[in-house]
Amino acid sequence: MDLVILFIVLAVLLVMSFMAYAFWFAIIWGFKHALRKGKPSPASTPSPNRSCQNCRSEIPLNSAFCTFCGSIKPSAIVGELLKDLAATERQLERFNRTGQLGGAAYTRLKQEIAAERERLTGESRTTSTTGATDSRRATPNVAPVSVTQPAATDDPFKSSPSVVAGALLVGDDSIVIEPVPTFFTEAEPDERDARSSYCPAEPAPPRRSFSEVLNTFLEESNIRWGEIIGGLLIIGCSTALVVSLWSEIAQIPVLKFLIFTTVTAALFGIGLYTEHRWKLPTTSRGILTTATLLVPLNFLAIAAVSSSVEAQSGLMLGSELIAPAVFLCLVYFAGKVLTPDWPHLLVAGVLGSSIGQLLVRHFASPELEPALLFALGLFPLACYVTASLWMLKRSLADGEITEDETIAIFITVGALTFAAVLPFALLLYKGGPVWLTMTYLAPLVSFGGFPLLATGMLLWRRVTSRELVAARTVGASLALLGTAIVVSGIILAWPNPASIVPAALFNFAVFTALAILLRLPIAHLPAAICFALAYLVLFHVAAGHLPW
Repeated sequence: MDLVILFIVLAVLLVMSFMAYAFWFAIIWGFKHALRKGKPSPASTPSPNRSCQNCRSEIPLNSAFCTFCGSIKPSAIVGELLKDLAATERQLERFNRTGQLGGAAYTRLKQEIAAERERLTGESRTTSTTGATDSRRATPNVAPVSVTQPAATDDPFKSSPSVVAGALLVGDDSIVIEPVPTFFTEAEPDERDARSSYCPAEPAPPRRSFSEVLNTFLEESNIRWGEIIGGLLIIGCSTALVVSLWSEIAQIPVLKFLIFTTVTAALFGIGLYTEHRWKLPTTSRGILTTATLLVPLNFLAIAAVSSSVEAQSGLMLGSELIAPAVFLCLVYFAGKVLTPDWPHLLVAGVLGSSIGQLLVRHFASPELEPALLFALGLFPLACYVTASLWMLKRSLADGEITEDETIAIFITVGALTFAAVLPFALLLYKGGPVWLTMTYLAPLVSFGGFPLLATGMLLWRRVTSRELVAARTVGASLALLGTAIVVSGIILAWPNPASIVPAALFNFAVFTALAILLRLPIAHLPAAICFALAYLVLFHVAAGHLPW
């Protein structure tokens, strides 16, 4: 029966892991496909038509000449130069109206602008044509018609095109079309080259195949997010499994050591293999981070409550002695990949907090004195705070925080925080009524929030590189979260004066240190409030108004 349950649990873990990764792949592929399908192609967006500089009519995109007056279509460079001339002319008009510029200088600048515009547009060559067209346009019942006839050559831009401008005369008995032939000189070389370089819009690219979409998905950023989501699902499912099978695990001691230890060791082995043999740093980091977060859950499974005789068997005691040694080696080798500058600090924080669960499992009870409960909760948090502060000191040794160091800091703080939360939660569970136990342990809440506050503030104030803006933002978020946890220790201690005073004095010390070391004067305000609260409570205790 024991082996059947063992195989069932292993199968459930494997199936949940596979489903988590498959679900993430399906979501990413669906989003990419939807965004690709709904995004318009840049080549399919039509370009606006240009206006003729002579008659101000619209010139079609695929036409080289104005279909109304026959003027040459300006190139893109000429169009930009004409816009600059128009802006300069408007500014000169403003200066002339305000009296800042006038006389000969104003007249000369206007003449220079007019000469430059004539040179760009060739107005001197088309004056006769424009005048003929305007005279026809002034006649009643006359509709101007123009037909462009390029010369019969291989390249229509190499020879002078002929334009036939006709006048449509409508009389009482007949309709007469009088042709008015006009000719234009050959275009300038720069304009001819600009027109010859015109190419029609390319058609929209074909839809990508499934293999191309899969290759795009298998980029480093997508794999990293997939591993984060998959790792979180594995951690959450494993936690739910421990909680749901708490009594079964306690009744079958062999499951305590074999199931979770074997699965976690296998994940460590896969992560180290992909790092050293397959040379996949992103994948190995994701797997090793997930395995490191599973280590405290292994100790939580070992520390399952059992009142049976088997709970004190030699196998259970052996597992409690062997597990720390096994995971010490595995976490150390994983730390050399995840946090190469301080792998020993990762081991000390994770294993120290995890061993605290075994101490809580053996010594915590509802009849235990509040001072001993406080000591049991202080041990894992002391390991957590010491490792975190030492890590911050190592990262600031060279005076600069690099991108690799920020990643290592986030991994270390995350793993140590998760490892410290579990023994504290187990102590609340075994210490009797939760809210009564919390009033005794409230100063530890403020103590446990200090590493998050310190890490966030240091990243927020010391990271100045533009490439690390995201890390600075995450640091500010951690600082806010740490501040909330530190302050919540005072609230959770109410109405126990023996817990309110230590929590308030600790907060006073923390905020004062931040104000002095990081040059943050605003931190003196919460520090003063916490000190005033501690003084007020101590005064009423000394006066006999409140019991200690």
